[in-house]
Amino acid sequence: MKTIWKFPVPFPHGDIIMPKGANVLALQIQHGIPTLWAEVDPDNPNETHHLAIYGTGHPIDPGAGSYIGTFQSPPFVWHVYDASGSPKET
Repeated sequence: MKTIWKFPVPFPHGDIIMPKGANVLALQIQHGIPTLWAEVDPDNPNETHHLAIYGTGHPIDPGAGSYIGTFQSPPFVWHVYDASGSPKET
């Protein structure tokens, strides 16, 4: 059975461990912390996602991976990528 879990996003880069097949639903700031919410099947084995965050106008590494989402932390706007493959994939 699927459920929705939240995951703090490591800034400016780092790893998130989520059940395999996680589907990212939203990426927002919660209590000053970049956070993503994903629909997950808790019975699936965990997998590691390597995240990188880029500011608007900054160069993006060729291996940045799949775009996950954008969040604002005024005065900056940040864009999150998953170099290990997007959690949106099942």
